[in-house]
Amino acid sequence: MKEDKYRDEAVKLLKLQKHDMVNYLQVALSYIQLNKSQEAEKYLKYAMLELQRNESILNIVYPKLVISLLLKIYTTFKSAIPLTVNCKSNLENTCIDEYLLTEFLEKVWDEIIASQLKSTQEKRSIDFIIDSDDSFIFVSNNLKVHIEAETINELDILFSKIGYEVICSDDILKISKK
Repeated sequence: MKEDKYRDEAVKLLKLQKHDMVNYLQVALSYIQLNKSQEAEKYLKYAMLELQRNESILNIVYPKLVISLLLKIYTTFKSAIPLTVNCKSNLENTCIDEYLLTEFLEKVWDEIIASQLKSTQEKRSIDFIIDSDDSFIFVSNNLKVHIEAETINELDILFSKIGYEVICSDDILKISKK
């Protein structure tokens, strides 16, 4: 059953990426047809940066986690929340149940996105880091204000099942090995 979910999500992700690629090319072609080569070049560079943003995620050794993260990144982008992604580890040295890790990180992403949607548009942003010590770090404005302490405790209990702990300060939520 879980395999079907991730297979379906992978197909969904590929369709979304194809759609985005066609849109990028259509906009660039329109600029070229209007003899606006500088705008076309600028837009193509923007499109390339968008496509490259997720490149480091593709090196993670857990395929289901890769699919999940790419979908969460796409959701964040479509929610108009500025996002940076920095993946310093491919997680090959962790021995974690892939399904649990993926499920737990999906819950965290949902909370982070929801917290940002409670902020004003100009204060929204997320920095997501998979650090070299295999920790997961979310940096956003006012996390402690928008995510209830009960939810943080729940997440900490979940992550403790796989040997991680959740620590949340005003602007940083860190999930690290105990």
